Amino acid sequence: VTVSVLYWSLSLVAHHYTAFAAMFPQGTLKASQHSMTLLTNEHCRRIESEGKKVIRFGFGQSPFPPVPAAVEAHAKAAPRKEYAHVQGLVELREAIARFHTEVDGGRVEYRADDVFVGPGLKQLILNLFLSFRQANVYIPAPAWVSYEPQASIAGHPVVRIAASAPTWRITAEQLDQALLAEPTPGAPKMLILNNPGNPDGCADTEDELRAIAAVCRKHNVLVVADEIYGLLHHEGRHVSFPPLYDRAILATGLSKWCGAGGWRVGAFIFPRHGMDELKRAFTGIASESYSCISTPASVGAAAAYTLTPAVKQYLAAQRAFLGAVGRWAARQLRAAGISVHDPNGGFYLFVDFDPVTPAPVRQSLKLHHASEFFSYVLANTSVALLAGPAFGMQPGHFVARLAFVAFDGQKVLDAMARLPADGAVTDEFIAENAPLVVEGITRLAKFANTLRNGTGLSQHTSAAGSKL
Repeated sequence: VTVSVLYWSLSLVAHHYTAFAAMFPQGTLKASQHSMTLLTNEHCRRIESEGKKVIRFGFGQSPFPPVPAAVEAHAKAAPRKEYAHVQGLVELREAIARFHTEVDGGRVEYRADDVFVGPGLKQLILNLFLSFRQANVYIPAPAWVSYEPQASIAGHPVVRIAASAPTWRITAEQLDQALLAEPTPGAPKMLILNNPGNPDGCADTEDELRAIAAVCRKHNVLVVADEIYGLLHHEGRHVSFPPLYDRAILATGLSKWCGAGGWRVGAFIFPRHGMDELKRAFTGIASESYSCISTPASVGAAAAYTLTPAVKQYLAAQRAFLGAVGRWAARQLRAAGISVHDPNGGFYLFVDFDPVTPAPVRQSLKLHHASEFFSYVLANTSVALLAGPAFGMQPGHFVARLAFVAFDGQKVLDAMARLPADGAVTDEFIAENAPLVVEGITRLAKFANTLRNGTGLSQHTSAAGSKL
């Protein structure tokens, strides 16, 4: 009887497996990878669930709370349950247009009719890709992890533009050369320009952007100016690209400068002229996918996009602290032999371990892929970084993004409010208000010195079996 039951069970399993295999024949499903930033975050959670410590420098989430006025407005609007217009609530679109007209110095007068609000900037960029039957997409390397996978989902070929150290920003000359390549001849050309950059934390100057604009004009390129970190330029001197180039879409949102990533509020501001056909295609895709974003979140966002003295103070505090922490961290890591440029926007460093991992060190560790190496770093320092291949870098280049966000944002804002008007963010202030950042940077520096000096390597445990 037991043998008969087992045979029957195995037959049933085989039948279902055959049925499912017939439902999804090989090659019928799209190949798509998971977001490396989200996978890294989940990996850290699993480690922590085992009772182990992880200093999370791999996930780029703002540690600051949203603007209080926005939180209050969001809460008050909670009973509102109506669908909004697919393009977004009128009051939110008006607020975004006024806000960016003001913060960009009035160089372009944005209109609410040109603003499209969506459930996060990520979704809006994907929808833009889906709006084209054919397109050639040009993306710097390094660049944010999801640009290339999204272009692939939409069926568009990608041309990577290799940027150079130390800032990892593309030049006009590099762009001009890259645009000569047309994987799909005659298809529209689209450039993704993220400024300040993720993962490099560096911003382009106005002269650099004007040179890039001239190249884009020459090649008739549509530009997605992803300026999600623009308001976090550490000196408050962000230069926006659309005022310099009339075929650029301004991409913005609440996730970085307002600490409201989970609210899922992103926005495009299209150029005023020459985009009607694209807007129609874009609107159609939005209406057939997400319909609209949360109405309470829209009301909260409208409050955030009101440039009150409180919002200005909120931004100034973030900029001052992030700039000081980023420069301090870069100094400590450079002293340990790691190559890294001072950031001037956002909350990232792009850290290059190549100088401390010459061939003899790599042979000793038996590590030759960046993802394996940074899993090894995690195993030996409890510090999580996101390896360079996720950003389009070569696997043999031991470079990674470091997000220096492991601190309590509310505590920092409160401490910044107590500083005198002319008070500086000192090393002592950083140590008091971002102790985990200091600990993580110190651990990385100590580890790099160990690699550089060639001492103690045999004491480390290799993590070559897993990739981060």
